[in-house]
Amino acid sequence: MSHALAMRLSLVVVIAISGSAAAAQQAQTDGGPSFGELFDLFAEDSVDPNPDEARKLVDAARQVQAPGGCPLGALVIHTPAGDPLFQAALAAARRGSVLGLLNDAGIDTGRFFVDSTVGGAVDASFLNSGLDRDPPTLRTTSLPAKGSKVEANQQIIVTMAARDDGDPRHWQTGIKTIQLVAESEEGRFVASESYEPCADAPPDPVEATYTVPSDPPPIVRLAALAEDHAGHMDTDEAEFPTGDWYGTLEWSMRVQGQEGWTRFFGHAELALSADHQGKLTGSMLGTASMEGQDHVCPPLRTIEPTVGRARLTGLYTPGADSMSIAVEQVETVAQGQLSACMGVQIPAPTGEFAVMPHTDKLERRADGSFHASGTNQWGSKFTLTLHPAGQ
Repeated sequence: MSHALAMRLSLVVVIAISGSAAAAQQAQTDGGPSFGELFDLFAEDSVDPNPDEARKLVDAARQVQAPGGCPLGALVIHTPAGDPLFQAALAAARRGSVLGLLNDAGIDTGRFFVDSTVGGAVDASFLNSGLDRDPPTLRTTSLPAKGSKVEANQQIIVTMAARDDGDPRHWQTGIKTIQLVAESEEGRFVASESYEPCADAPPDPVEATYTVPSDPPPIVRLAALAEDHAGHMDTDEAEFPTGDWYGTLEWSMRVQGQEGWTRFFGHAELALSADHQGKLTGSMLGTASMEGQDHVCPPLRTIEPTVGRARLTGLYTPGADSMSIAVEQVETVAQGQLSACMGVQIPAPTGEFAVMPHTDKLERRADGSFHASGTNQWGSKFTLTLHPAGQ
């Protein structure tokens, strides 16, 4: 805005509100100050609002939404500098006029911060208000610590502390929920606490106890989540392996035929434990999918992956630079579904897991992990990485 235009607008009401289109657009910028919507309410030295601009202000204020009793926004009434006593009195009168305008329209002015200032430029120093753009902060601790080896039926105690302080220039809506989810059990809720918006103080830490299943997966995954009333979230995920070594396997195999091609691919997690003689035993749990194309049937794709489990054996000498792993037995836990031939659903073949690596030699890396990649005897390209469990 030019200086000349700023001087022409003897008064501007700045409303920075979470529900307005202008505020929503500003919230998507680079995080700088938002000046909201501008309203040319008053002519020079007048305390009677311009009817058209007053109607626009009332309409904008009615559109504002905020959870619970949270503040809706800020009204900053600016009167240019002049005679100190007169301009101060004019600013106070205009503030009362604007409050009366909104109250007569049935708008709760108690949920707006209202200020009337004298001096300065119209576009100089107004900060956005009523926009909760900052996510909450979540801090978690657990006993045992993240990455520790756990056993069947063992308890994991997780403590979650969340705050929604954010940038002091923006009003925060407060913590809405704190949750702990067992991701390794298809997102089962372990604990969930809810809170009212715009609370005076952050909620107390939430302590949740999770019990490892009697038949645990290779890696137990717990996810903590804190959400504020504006929908912003902060999360923290923890892994607890059920073996001395744990990691992931990715594989893919493409088969070309006369009528087209088929690709098998999948992801699995595995955990292995070593005895005193260096023998490794463990398990692997993963999903396998397919996609393909031929001249007879339209594109083939997995809509529900096949879930499979494998029993693992191997050898490892402590301190050695390599370890070996073999897949001893593979079984299908859940048969997948395919979409094929004009969208008709058919069961996926259970032999998808035959493409998994059966014997691999892993080499130690500088960070202490073991890694293997290449092509196995079935023609499947794979990448396998194992990390030591924490103490």
